[in-house]
Amino acid sequence: MAKSSDKDRLIWFLQEQGRSSNRNVRSTLALSDERYAKIRQELLDDGVIEKVTGQGGGVQLTNAGLKVKTLPNSCSSVENEKALYVPLVKVLESESEENEEPALIIDTSALRKSGKWSNPDISKISLRKFDILKIHKIQITTFEVKQWKRWNIDSVFEAASHRRFAHEAYVVLEWAKNEPVVGLEEITAVCSRFGVGLLTLHPYYNSFRYDIQLEAEKNTPTEDYMEEFLGYVFDKNKAAHERYENLCSQLGI
Repeated sequence: MAKSSDKDRLIWFLQEQGRSSNRNVRSTLALSDERYAKIRQELLDDGVIEKVTGQGGGVQLTNAGLKVKTLPNSCSSVENEKALYVPLVKVLESESEENEEPALIIDTSALRKSGKWSNPDISKISLRKFDILKIHKIQITTFEVKQWKRWNIDSVFEAASHRRFAHEAYVVLEWAKNEPVVGLEEITAVCSRFGVGLLTLHPYYNSFRYDIQLEAEKNTPTEDYMEEFLGYVFDKNKAAHERYENLCSQLGI
């Protein structure tokens, strides 16, 4: 699959980022001064972008530029967002097995509790036992998954809402094959503001692998919210509850 042109990358960057300084565009897209000046002028002449004033100068899309379809050769590897859940669960399960981490990874996307943004797409429940201290701890990590080119800042707000019962919350963005990871400055900044982590999910042979763009900030949810969330999950998913009880039994909890 051919990579997108520098023009497409610049337009897409501005569609995701909004207005941006010339310096930021050059740096993010890894363009030389000469190359950037050339395609910038071409897009100005085409009426796709316009200059903005400010420190160092910058550019933004015109109304015509906002309507341009970018990255025509890039597409999602799956038919819909739901098709990403099983591969991500498998990736997380393999990672837990490799790290010898007692954990349960559940597709919680189908849960529909009252209230907006109430359920994560994927939930990971990790258990750790401290024999000397004679205590055990449970950590909940949530993942809000978005298909290629179908995300916006609302994805972060969804993930942030899970922090009331999760120790870590992540937004997971599917990324098209062979496309460089660019245009994430704004969403990364918002993630950082809310303590949410950011992962990009990339096709890898017949599966996927993820890259960490931003680590999630550690959070301490109240036990009441954790109990309520897990109780709801296990009430709706009896098989997951049984696996959880077996895992606790194996650890002597």
